[in-house]
Amino acid sequence: MNFLKKDKISLAEVEQVAALAKLSLSKTQLKKYQKELSEILSYVDLVSQAPEPEEKESIIKDNILRPDIIEPYSDFSVSAMAKKIYGLKKTDNS
Repeated sequence: MNFLKKDKISLAEVEQVAALAKLSLSKTQLKKYQKELSEILSYVDLVSQAPEPEEKESIIKDNILRPDIIEPYSDFSVSAMAKKIYGLKKTDNS
């Protein structure tokens, strides 16, 4: 990839990160991770230069949810609640 710059992170910084992570790395591994971390940091630089998208207007303009209505209710029996919720009318059995 041509946008990548070499050595965005030094070998000493990679050694420091490895020490903080309590990793024992060989010189070959340190050089490998230096290259990989440099590529990652270069890509992050590239992405951070991208323009911000314009903020779009929200599709939902009004509250489409029903309002909460608190009503006093004294009869908490199942049949009374079913009548209230489902609009059941009083029958001979109830």
